[in-house]
Amino acid sequence: MKSILLSIFYILISTSIVLAQYEVDPIVDNDMKLQFSAPEGWKTTKKADGYLMGSPNTNGFMIIKVQSIPTISSLKSAMEQGLQLEDGTKLEPVGELNMLGSLGVSGMYIGTIDGTEMKGFLMALMPPSKGRAVICISVAPIYLFNQTNMDELKTLLRSVIFL
Repeated sequence: MKSILLSIFYILISTSIVLAQYEVDPIVDNDMKLQFSAPEGWKTTKKADGYLMGSPNTNGFMIIKVQSIPTISSLKSAMEQGLQLEDGTKLEPVGELNMLGSLGVSGMYIGTIDGTEMKGFLMALMPPSKGRAVICISVAPIYLFNQTNMDELKTLLRSVIFL
């Protein structure tokens, strides 16, 4: 009986140590009125208009930013125009954008950054009465972009809390 209790105690301690390694501290940005957590293993860098994230385990990068937008239809219309990055690069939507219920928009994008063909997946959410949207995009070279890029972006977006 004593060895069983010791074994259970050891398992509980080991599990709590392992789980503690996977906790991610949320980033709280009072200027953007936003809280989010980068996916495990992603490094976050504050930029003038949002955050840039990179991971040694996933090709490409992610960007998260907040835009003032009055309505969900305005959000969709803006996203249909494409995305302009800080360096002047523009990414264009591929096909129709999808609605995420009544609160958001998602879609695939392509463009060229520094001479490299890039592919991206964008998701934007706009909660009612906030007058602003969080815009997240995962971008990688077109030949390296895969489901992991999309999954990591979904993980990021699920962590977002509007303040």
